[in-house]
Amino acid sequence: MLTGTLTPVSNKADWAESFEILDDETGEQIDLSDATEIVIEIKSKSRDNVLLSASLTGDTVEFVEDGVFQWSFTAAQMTTLCSGTYDVRCRITKDAIVTQLIIGTLPVLDG
Repeated sequence: MLTGTLTPVSNKADWAESFEILDDETGEQIDLSDATEIVIEIKSKSRDNVLLSASLTGDTVEFVEDGVFQWSFTAAQMTTLCSGTYDVRCRITKDAIVTQLIIGTLPVLDG
């Protein structure tokens, strides 16, 4: 699981981010082609409400290659975020098991 702070993003531009999942022992990419859901959520730090969400089933998360997926938010979606720091969460469902991949923070800058 990744914890910590993601690279800052602008609230006036598209935000697309790729994430690679590797086997800890072998360093090889883990095949995600049978994942049934991947969800990215951006939440307010002061309240636990979801401000933006992307998902595999919502066509805003896509597989780039084995072990790599990408999510994207449009500039119009990003403008709904004021400058500040937000919580970011990412979960994947594979073989009916939900795994938390990311618990972190996202600095959003006023673009």
